[in-house]
Amino acid sequence: MGTVKDSEKTRAKLIEAAGQLFAERGYDGAKVRDIVQRADVHLSALNYHFGSKAALYREVVREACRSDSIPVEARNRLLEVKPRSALLELLTAAMDAGTVTPGSEWKTAVLTWELWKPSQLFDEIVRDYLKPDADIIARLIADATGSKPEEEAVQLAVITLFGALDALRYYGKALDVIAPQLAASLQSPREIAARLADAVLAAARTPVEGEEGAR
Repeated sequence: MGTVKDSEKTRAKLIEAAGQLFAERGYDGAKVRDIVQRADVHLSALNYHFGSKAALYREVVREACRSDSIPVEARNRLLEVKPRSALLELLTAAMDAGTVTPGSEWKTAVLTWELWKPSQLFDEIVRDYLKPDADIIARLIADATGSKPEEEAVQLAVITLFGALDALRYYGKALDVIAPQLAASLQSPREIAARLADAVLAAARTPVEGEEGAR
C-alpha cells in the first residue's frame, strides 16, 4: 500500500510530465496516454489525483503561475518598505527567479501558450495572479512618484516593466545579438533591477499625452 509521500510524489510527477508536454504541444496536442507514459504512472493515478486532463492542465498552469508571481505573504511586507526599495527588492527577486534553468522551461512555455491562446482558465489566472502582481507594482510605482496607481502613466509603466522583465529574463541570447553593449553592462540581477526601477519611475513621472490636463 502506498504512503502519503508516495502519493505526493506521483502527483508531482504527473504535473511535471504534463507541464513538459503542454509546453511542447499545447493543450490539444498533449495526449493523456503520453502524459502518464512520461510520468511513468498508470492512468488510474491521473484519474485519482486530478479526475481529468482539464483538471490536470489547470493545476499545471497554476503551478507555473505560482512560480512566476509575487508570493501572497510578501505583498503586505512590500508595502511596508520604502517604495523604491520595495520595487528594487521585487525586481531583483524576479530576475533571480525568472532565470530559465534546465527543467523549468516548461513553466514559461505553458504560460506563453495560455497567454497566446487563452483557455477557460485565463480569467482565473488573471484574477488570482496577474492582476494582484500588477496592482502591487502599480502601488509601489505610484507611492514612489507621488502619483495614483490608476493614472495612465503609472499603468503604462507597469506594462512596460512586465515586458522588459520578460525580455531580460527569457530572451538573453537575442539581447546578446541585438544589444551586445547593454548585455555586457548588466552584470548582476540587482544592477539590472536598479536600472529597471529608475527607468519605470522616470516613465511614471512623465504624464501620458492628454493626462496633464486631467490633473
